[in-house]
Amino acid sequence: MGKKTPSKTEPAPRKGYRRNVAAVILNPQGQILIAARVDFPKSWQFPQGGVDKWEREDRAVLREVREELGLTSLRILRKSGGKFRYRFGKKTHFDTYIGQEQRFYLLAFSGNSSEIRLKQPGHKQEFCRWKWVAPTDFPYPLVFAPKQPIYRTVLAEFFPETAGAK
Repeated sequence: MGKKTPSKTEPAPRKGYRRNVAAVILNPQGQILIAARVDFPKSWQFPQGGVDKWEREDRAVLREVREELGLTSLRILRKSGGKFRYRFGKKTHFDTYIGQEQRFYLLAFSGNSSEIRLKQPGHKQEFCRWKWVAPTDFPYPLVFAPKQPIYRTVLAEFFPETAGAK
């Protein structure tokens, strides 16, 4: 059996940054899901998580959403045109990384909100609460400060009507 090589379409992240994917989940009403972290309950974000060494990003994003929220009624609509880096704050459990390099995916959710389960068997609970918001009403001030410009860029790419939102 030959040695595996990383995909040419998904290069390794810049040194010191963890490879990561984030999910912008769109419901049939045109709202997107955000969730408050268990460890930082005043900080809201999109579901996200690490990509395993030989895992494809598109598979990783679906796995992460399943592990964090229990959702499976999802379809990938598109991915962000680029990847985004941010540095961690002072408090992190990732000793070997200085930050994350993320690819964002826009996912269509065709299920019912009752499917959302914050506690998943065999996985550490990531979020303490969640809500649907209109992309044009996104609460940027509630997002970890280094991620705010990234979220603005990604939402403007996925939802052009949000460009310039405060």
